[in-house]
Amino acid sequence: MLLDNTATAESTMLMDSLSALSALLFVLAVLGLLAWAAKRFGMVPGQPRVRLGQKKITIVESRILDSRNRLVMVEWNGKEYLLATNPAGVTPISEQTPDFQKMLDEHETK
Repeated sequence: MLLDNTATAESTMLMDSLSALSALLFVLAVLGLLAWAAKRFGMVPGQPRVRLGQKKITIVESRILDSRNRLVMVEWNGKEYLLATNPAGVTPISEQTPDFQKMLDEHETK
């Protein structure tokens, strides 16, 4: 009879532990989902609100010059900018270059 009470107590304790663990995992999953939704839909303070499909910056083309340098054509607010990137940072080269391909070809022949 004492053995039955011990087995029942252990079974109850195991079920309580599993119930508490599953409740904890559920709460963490809900919090994670809320954090993802807040970030995804722009509800995080200090971040700009961008609607779906309304990206303001697009990379038009990118060309690797060597292992550390790259040319990037970026469109922003209806204008195109040619940027040079390297480990030291980003340098604007020109705005609204009419013939980006010609400029790249001239650079490669040098």
